[in-house]
Amino acid sequence: GIWGTDAGAQLAALVALTGGEDGIASSDKSNGQYSEAVQAWAGWYGTYDLSELIKAMSSQSSEGKSASSQSGIVVPLAFFNCTDKGCTPEIIKNASPISFVDEQDPSALLIHGKKDQLVPLSQTEAMEIRMGEKGEKVEVIYIDGVGHGWVGENLKSTQDASRRAVLATCDFFQRELGF
Repeated sequence: GIWGTDAGAQLAALVALTGGEDGIASSDKSNGQYSEAVQAWAGWYGTYDLSELIKAMSSQSSEGKSASSQSGIVVPLAFFNCTDKGCTPEIIKNASPISFVDEQDPSALLIHGKKDQLVPLSQTEAMEIRMGEKGEKVEVIYIDGVGHGWVGENLKSTQDASRRAVLATCDFFQRELGF
């Protein structure tokens, strides 16, 4: 099993969904007696479709909603050798886990705060829809009253959301992996 939050959720999803993909999967077969395939993955408030995220951030920036929106676009894209002028479609596709969803993927648990202002809720909604279209097993939890990192209006709501996410993730892996 593999799990991640935010950009870590994107990376966990890429690892889980690209197993066996030509040109992406590892060519190292030194431990060939063991499967390297992910059997279950969990993502908290992850970015799963970079093209949609870029559109949303560009829209916010052009509407003047956030002074930092433009820099918010550049920083993650710099990791892929992109600039504020953009990325190639191939880079965006290969960095977007949603591009790799197919009928042979492992089970997933997606959790997102309904008040997330950093990663749009639509990222998790789109992944849920795509996985459902492909007949994949996906559990989704949308947590009311909290934003990115489970930050709520007060300490109690933050603690409650954090506990809920941790317990749900542990229960998910126990069900899916049998331990």
